[in-house]
Amino acid sequence: MSTFTKSPTFLYVLLIVAVLAVSASPTQAESLSDLLAGNGNVQIVAVEEEWELVVDEAIADIAAPQITTAFSPVGHIGGIYATLDINHHSEPEFSPGGLQLHVFQGEEPIWIQGLPDRGTLRTVGEVITWKQWMSVHNGVLTFSIDDGSSDTWGHFGGQGNLVAQFETELTNLNGYNPQVSVANSGVGYASNRVRSLILKSVRVYTSSNSEHEFSVNGVVDDLDN
Repeated sequence: MSTFTKSPTFLYVLLIVAVLAVSASPTQAESLSDLLAGNGNVQIVAVEEEWELVVDEAIADIAAPQITTAFSPVGHIGGIYATLDINHHSEPEFSPGGLQLHVFQGEEPIWIQGLPDRGTLRTVGEVITWKQWMSVHNGVLTFSIDDGSSDTWGHFGGQGNLVAQFETELTNLNGYNPQVSVANSGVGYASNRVRSLILKSVRVYTSSNSEHEFSVNGVVDDLDN
């Protein structure tokens, strides 16, 4: 495994993303499993999750609340997967505030990157939105955070920030399951300060340049800490 560098391969992946976004017209599918069952030849090469966090009343002095979301290219977190820390950094040791993207191999962290802005949530009713992206191309697996928006950190993700790439034997993302993301996401501290944490929708891109979008509305109910 190797850490992210802004290589020609990465720039090519960004070009592929742009082409897919422009050329593909999204179609509505009931679920990802329906899509895969309906076409045995489909090869999913990219997945985009749309998330929304609504904070109730944050406490800046103690970095409350603290949230983590997860996403995996396969239907479990026993192999490689990524997590996003919100309002805290958990690796290599805890520190308050900011955003931090990690990549794990099982339980072992193999890559970490945080934003320079280490501000803490402090706005009542703040709404934070972002996209969690995965793609596979020519033996390279990419994790990234894109199109982030918040009062605390402004716009975040994209343009080489919160992006990691690794060599992989995966040739597609057909094993992806949005429920794995929901089940392994939650509020680790001060959940009473969170109104909702929702995986709203998922968009998948195939090797044939088709695009499929479906609603998930996966409400994270691990709000009891």
